[in-house]
Amino acid sequence: MMEEHLSKIKISDESSKAKEKVASSENGDILFGREIKGETISIGAFGELIKNEVCILEGEIFAVDKRTTSTGKQLFIFSMTDYKDSVTIKFFAKENEKIELKEKMWIKVKGKKI
Repeated sequence: MMEEHLSKIKISDESSKAKEKVASSENGDILFGREIKGETISIGAFGELIKNEVCILEGEIFAVDKRTTSTGKQLFIFSMTDYKDSVTIKFFAKENEKIELKEKMWIKVKGKKI
């Protein structure tokens, strides 16, 4: 599994369409933010990106962890695969944001490599 991560990824329900970054499910429902437009890259190509380069990845979630920080923010850590490679993604969400990430969910995410 690659050690690189995406930054500033956010995921939520359709009422949060003004957010910067997004994730959407396979059926096109927006889980957080707004519609993701642009070409996806393979997770294997993600390793070749330079720091802070923006990219779009698509794949199936196979592990999800959610923690609450001492400041009340939610930290989500999930791993996704395109069945050739995998990547771990971390992002923070506000305390009141309702986010449903589940294993076997197919999603598309956009963010910066850190």
